[in-house]
Amino acid sequence: MLNPTLNQPVADKIYTYADYLTWQLDSSLELLRGKMLAMSPAPLRIYQKIAGKLYLKIGTYLQSKTCEVYTVLFDVRFPHCKDETSDEQITTVLQPDICVICDLSKLDARGCFALVPPTG
Repeated sequence: MLNPTLNQPVADKIYTYADYLTWQLDSSLELLRGKMLAMSPAPLRIYQKIAGKLYLKIGTYLQSKTCEVYTVLFDVRFPHCKDETSDEQITTVLQPDICVICDLSKLDARGCFALVPPTG
């Protein structure tokens, strides 16, 4: 369980993106339906090497297209429905290792606002 002081989350509460933005943590977290998911520690060097090569290949492929590629740390916010757009309503925020965005209207200064909730 994390310490609730200094705007740090407590593991058994439901959180929103608004809460997430206030946290002062030493490690990264994701939110899935309001629950905290601890990110893994730094991956092995071989993982970094493969992910870097994929990012470069995808980026090169997309150079003449309207899509953009991003790598961690990049927040993708998922509302439950299209009407839930405020930070206080969003309870799922994920940080994919590599993310391709083709609808550039979903991008903002904080990452991506996806209108389709994740499954699973």
